Amino acid sequence: MSLLTMFPIVLTGVVTAGILYFLGLELNIFSTVVCTLVFGVGDDFSIFLTKAMQKEHTTGKNELPTYRTSIILAVFTTILSIGSLIFAKHPALHSLALVALIGMFSVIVITSTLYPFWFRFLIINRQKKGLSPITLRLFLRSVFSFIYYGLGGLFSLSSDIFL
Repeated sequence: MSLLTMFPIVLTGVVTAGILYFLGLELNIFSTVVCTLVFGVGDDFSIFLTKAMQKEHTTGKNELPTYRTSIILAVFTTILSIGSLIFAKHPALHSLALVALIGMFSVIVITSTLYPFWFRFLIINRQKKGLSPITLRLFLRSVFSFIYYGLGGLFSLSSDIFL
């Protein structure tokens, strides 16, 4: 669950950095501090969504709309507070606000769309099919088995070629 909860945070960092790169914006020390704030907010959102989806999974009670509403209100207030710096004349403050806005929009899109999809795909839908949820142990065992099978096939093929 912790790896699944970390997924939106890592993806938000990659998406934010990619958007900043394509827009030609550079990260300075102040922008890095704001990115840390944005990733912290994204972490909170991921934890809230995990709690809501776990509650839905265990009790059947759908509290996801309530959590989404609180997340949207938190994003709205953060965008208003930090995003208002975009009207500043100072270039550093303007850059800081731009980084915060891009990061917050990335957070809200990723946590509200991709995270519930992955949670349902890896946990809820598998249980509906009668399978166990995908755990780290199951995932690593599957990867190891696949690599073992692939390397065995390659070595078997290469021994036939050389013999």
